[in-house]
Amino acid sequence: MRGPGLSALGPAGFASAVTAGRLIGQARAAVMTPRQLLVLGAATAAAGTLIAALAGSVPVALAGIVLAGLGTSVCAPTVISVAGAAVPAAHQGAAVSTVTTIAYLGFVIGPAAVGGLAALIDLRTSLSVVAALGLALAAGAAVAALPER
Repeated sequence: MRGPGLSALGPAGFASAVTAGRLIGQARAAVMTPRQLLVLGAATAAAGTLIAALAGSVPVALAGIVLAGLGTSVCAPTVISVAGAAVPAAHQGAAVSTVTTIAYLGFVIGPAAVGGLAALIDLRTSLSVVAALGLALAAGAAVAALPER
C-alpha cells in the first residue's frame, strides 16, 4: 500500500487507539489515582510521539502514532475530572467548561501549529516539540496538588 491509503492509516490508527484507550482508561481510573493516570497517559503519549518523530520507517511511525493515541486518550477526561474535583460544587460547572474550552482550542489549533512548525523547520522537530509538551504535562501532573479521587 502506498500514497493516500497508507497515509490514512495514521489518523485511523490514532483514532482506534484513542477509542481503545478510553475503554481501558475507564477501567484503570477505578484503580489508579488521577495523578497516576495522567502521568502514565502523558508519558505514553510523549513516548509514542517521539517514536513517530524519530522513526526510520512507516511501520515504526505508525506504531508511535498508535502509542500516542493510547496515551492521549486518558489525558483529557482525567484533566476535566480533576478540574471538577478541585473546586467547590458551586463552581464545578465553570471549572469543567473552562478546561473543556481550553482543550477544544488545543484540539483545533494544535494540528495547525504542528503543521506550521513542520513547514518552517521539519516534521521531526515539530513532533519532538509535541513530545516535549507531553513530558511537561507528565512532570507537572507528578508534582501538582491534585485531588486523589
